[in-house]
Amino acid sequence: MIESTNWPSWWQWWLLTAITVNTVINVIVFFKHRFKKQYVLPKKRHNKVKQGRPEIKINTKSFYRDVKKGLTVRKLSDKYNISVGKAHKLKQKEKENENE
Repeated sequence: MIESTNWPSWWQWWLLTAITVNTVINVIVFFKHRFKKQYVLPKKRHNKVKQGRPEIKINTKSFYRDVKKGLTVRKLSDKYNISVGKAHKLKQKEKENENE
């Protein structure tokens, strides 16, 4: 028998174990992605959904009354369920009408 065999020390065992585990993981990932089915794109929708709040008609008298009360654009848009931009434009329009 061979009596002078050198066994690896503890850090060599850990290094050998880490390399083995890494290799096994890489092989699994390689074959999993290698034979993966091709992704089929979904059909495009012709009717696109608009982002933001739906456009609705508002009661302009009560809106302009709230503008005169001094409500902010954010509060106006939340109260009447309109976009902030539309509320801002209507508020500017009311201020221009007041100045004339």
